[in-house]
Amino acid sequence: MLSWMNDAQSVRYLGSGFQKKRTLEDVQDLISLTLDGEFTGETWAIADADSNEYLGECRLMLPDKASRRAEVAIVLLPKARGRGLGRQALTLLLKRAFCELQYNRLYLYCAAENLPAKLLYESVGFALEGRLRSHMALNDGALTDVLVYGLLRDEYAARQTLEKRPEKEP
Repeated sequence: MLSWMNDAQSVRYLGSGFQKKRTLEDVQDLISLTLDGEFTGETWAIADADSNEYLGECRLMLPDKASRRAEVAIVLLPKARGRGLGRQALTLLLKRAFCELQYNRLYLYCAAENLPAKLLYESVGFALEGRLRSHMALNDGALTDVLVYGLLRDEYAARQTLEKRPEKEP
């Protein structure tokens, strides 16, 4: 975690809360908050299948049980990008959220200029719902728009049905 938290490329689109240099103690505190139940939601490590090396994480955050919704977040180390791991992680997260936890809506925020993230979110079914103009400071101080993406349970179910439909024989 410490490696991505101190990697300018990894935190570029995570907002001002990630602009300061992090220490091992910061990471240990975050893990303690998660283990102690102070962090609401669920966190999964993304790891190499062979070596178990930590490559990033994905989260369901800020769950609202009454509204049956939660925010989604994902971060990957630079060396893990472009290998399909983000898509695999989000696919598992969506299944857990919609099929096991019975959420009705998932949403996320994405810096408008973060093209790889936008493509990833759209590839697993998230739809663009809006734009927050000049909403977030990047680590270089520039302001950027933030896109709001959402995915509803029935949209997820429809995609699953389409993906599992057998091809028609000629």
